[in-house]
Amino acid sequence: MWRALLLFVLVATVDAKPKKVTPPTKAQLAAIQLASDWLAALPTNPAKLTGKPFFAVIYADEGTPCPPSDNPTCLRDKLAAKGKPHLWRHTLGGPIVAQTKKLEDKAAIVVELDEGCDGTENQTLIVVKNKKVTAVMAQTATCSE
Repeated sequence: MWRALLLFVLVATVDAKPKKVTPPTKAQLAAIQLASDWLAALPTNPAKLTGKPFFAVIYADEGTPCPPSDNPTCLRDKLAAKGKPHLWRHTLGGPIVAQTKKLEDKAAIVVELDEGCDGTENQTLIVVKNKKVTAVMAQTATCSE
């Protein structure tokens, strides 16, 4: 019986077709571009691209370098967004989980920057709604592959 089950699993696995990746919509592509533009404007003044209300926070292993705020000023010095912007894949861990409710708005598009683990991992989530950035949440954590 176990052999038959194992054979079925092997055949089903080999026969399974890879999931087709859905290309981003025009709105999602625009959100990705807006997130990139907002990050580029951050050192000077991203006010034209920032929505109201706005929320920002950065978490790290050693604490909260930017505590929850409605002002992006702290992000200028502390945000270390790395990686290519892409649609958020709904993976979340670490202290940023506390902000899950801010990511549940169905009208918003969440863009993620995450370069992966190289001893530390920087995950940045940028929430775009109504053609404005309404939240930036980031965390830096020690990791190992």
